[in-house]
Amino acid sequence: MDNEFEVVIAGGGFGPAPGPQQLPLGIVADPKSSPRRLSVAASFLADAKLLERHSPEGVTLADEPVVTVEFHYMTEIDWLAGRGYTMIHVGWPATIAGRRDRTTGKFLAVVWENLADPIIIGRDEIGHPKLYAEIAEPRLWDGAQLCTAEWMGFAFSSSKSRTCTTPRSTNR
Repeated sequence: MDNEFEVVIAGGGFGPAPGPQQLPLGIVADPKSSPRRLSVAASFLADAKLLERHSPEGVTLADEPVVTVEFHYMTEIDWLAGRGYTMIHVGWPATIAGRRDRTTGKFLAVVWENLADPIIIGRDEIGHPKLYAEIAEPRLWDGAQLCTAEWMGFAFSSSKSRTCTTPRSTNR
């Protein structure tokens, strides 16, 4: 059997190419208007022993065992051609001790996002613990922001916050 085919490589070949966070030539980012962000957060007191079990080696609880879950809904992102995505951050206060240095801040245990581009960039290039989820756009209903997330039809997170602020533009 004789098969003939032609391989066409767009762009002239393999090698370095602009990453997804780079804008096309001639387009200038406007950090005052991109992205627009609506953030909703909820915190709760957790069992310190459970948080320690979910912390990697060298990471210890720095303060009270308060877990914060943040929903960030972003739109008008320059590098996504005006589109947006949503993410959920889960973290708690921690101290990280290295061989020479020590720092205290927020330990980001997991991030869920609803778009492949930022997941790949964050996980593969930066090392953030990112996973995919279907995250709905927050809904303002009866004076509260409602945020939900699911994976393949299984709802695993929902938040209702009555302390709301008007969406505003923020820097990246």
